[in-house]
Amino acid sequence: DITTVFTGTEAYYLPPVDKVYMPSITRFQDPRNFYGVWAHELAHATKAPHRLNRDFGFSKFGNTSYAREEIVAELTSVFLGQTLGFTAHTLEMNAAYLHNWLRVLRSDKGAIFKHAADAQRACDYLIARSETGRAGRSAEAA
Repeated sequence: DITTVFTGTEAYYLPPVDKVYMPSITRFQDPRNFYGVWAHELAHATKAPHRLNRDFGFSKFGNTSYAREEIVAELTSVFLGQTLGFTAHTLEMNAAYLHNWLRVLRSDKGAIFKHAADAQRACDYLIARSETGRAGRSAEAA
């Protein structure tokens, strides 16, 4: 139920139109990195009110809300990668990005557990709505 538009050179989720935008897989050196980035952006889409309704408040680069959502999105990508087999995806972050994560995790000792649980919910949501998830439910029903 999440629309992905394959265009351009940047990967992002655009909440006002509720769409994920992804560059072509040919723009990535390793296809597994493409899937890792796509999983990250799909994770952002799960925060929509009609999906998992995850809201950390006003989000802009550098603030706590932004860092919290990025932690969830990246953990979701890792969980999906482990489940679906694209574990080569690596996160290349600049120092400011890492600093924001560390600030959140240092200020709230339980944050990693909450965000890991949010990421697992996002992972479960995405798998349940994928072809693999639908096929698995059909096999279980048989």
